[in-house]
Amino acid sequence: MKKSTAFIYFLILTSTFTYSQSKNITKEKGPLPNMEFVKIESGSFFMGSEKHQGNKRDEGKFENMVDNDKPFHRVSIKPFQIMTTEVTREQWNYVINGHPVLDPLLAKGNVTYQDVKHYIDKLNQLDPGKNYRLPTEAEWEYACWAGTINDGKSVISLDQLDKIAWNNRNSDKKIHQVALKEPNAWGLYDMIGNVLEWCEDEYHPSYDGAPIDGSPWITSSSPEKGVTRGGDCWMELFRCSPYSRDWMFRNKNPHFTIGFRVVRDY
Repeated sequence: MKKSTAFIYFLILTSTFTYSQSKNITKEKGPLPNMEFVKIESGSFFMGSEKHQGNKRDEGKFENMVDNDKPFHRVSIKPFQIMTTEVTREQWNYVINGHPVLDPLLAKGNVTYQDVKHYIDKLNQLDPGKNYRLPTEAEWEYACWAGTINDGKSVISLDQLDKIAWNNRNSDKKIHQVALKEPNAWGLYDMIGNVLEWCEDEYHPSYDGAPIDGSPWITSSSPEKGVTRGGDCWMELFRCSPYSRDWMFRNKNPHFTIGFRVVRDY
């Protein structure tokens, strides 16, 4: 085992939190095959992480990630509904072109932000009055924590990570079907791993000045970079956490590991 890999394993094994276990969840059917939503009640939580020794993101290994999940701050969230899974290939084709697809439950990847907005526009035409949209970054993280208390520094143990997430340790670097891993306490699958998930927010290099009401953080008239969350099947273990952030150019160079899930009003 390489020294760097051994260090990451030591970090994960010595600084962990207990990911909440599943509880009774009320789900609502969506308009597409195998589409379900969970109602998320209003609340508040601590978002992001604190600077601490051993956090690889603080050591400059990935320049764009240094301090990008700081400062640790409290955010209030209004109620919304969120898909229990990432959007699948079947759901994508149902909305976009109506064609059948092989492996229908495979998470849909290789989509730009503009691709996703086109899909959401058509979904709102198909099922009007629900205000389907991408989650804000704060909504996404709130749903990912699912009631677990964020102390700003802990990570998921290897055993738990294997139970809930397709990552570079167990995925063979391939996207998998949704809902094969265990859900979080609010019944949401694959919030960590499998495909990165677009959020509505423009990417900023830190949370300095971020809204504290759960609204999307957009400061440019035409943002070039967008936020992606949750890690994916290729990512290093320390990037597969509820507070790790990444970015991608919104409308160019889509990657096969970038997908999404939608939220809606209720």
